[in-house]
Amino acid sequence: MPMEPNGAIWGAFLSACRIHKNEKLANLADEIISKSNNDKTGIQVLLSNIYASAGKWDDVAKVRIHMKEKGMKKIAGSSSIELNGVVHEFTSGDESQPGSDLTALMLHEINCRLSAEGYVPDLENVLLDVDEKEKEFLLSRHSEKLAIAFGLISSGRGMPVRVVKNLRMCSDCHSFAKMVSKVYNREIIIRDNNRFHFFQRGSCSCCDYW
Repeated sequence: MPMEPNGAIWGAFLSACRIHKNEKLANLADEIISKSNNDKTGIQVLLSNIYASAGKWDDVAKVRIHMKEKGMKKIAGSSSIELNGVVHEFTSGDESQPGSDLTALMLHEINCRLSAEGYVPDLENVLLDVDEKEKEFLLSRHSEKLAIAFGLISSGRGMPVRVVKNLRMCSDCHSFAKMVSKVYNREIIIRDNNRFHFFQRGSCSCCDYW
């Protein structure tokens, strides 16, 4: 390269490593990044995710220890939805919101209907060393799924559901939102930290590239 790679370039590189499951290149990048000024929280989180996807839990532990030693803290994912002038914020597994029982019931109904349509959770998005049943439960409680379920039961029939996510949404939540837009005939708009996603009739404006 004609220039020194910065954090954005390393982030794009590591994202590609994860998509293509290329641990060797990720390891090489890790060695270079650790000696540069690009050793940031987001980069370490990406490295941790790559190792977790590959089942390299010892390497995940090393990254987490490194982050702790450097005082790095992972930003918790959250999703917000505004209804009648009130902003409701959800985090993964959140049960603190008013009406959380109804939201959980709605989410269960959604998952049942989507399963009947062929939806299969992508467990690779759960980056924890737990069994498949636990992974499926954790995945079902991602913040944007809670926000979508809440939006469906709290807004008028046919009204768009608008959600703001502070991080990039995972591939499973993206597939989930597409199918919800089709099964429930609702337009779902999600703004994550990368782009707007307009879900309509089972498709997304990003054409599954985000």
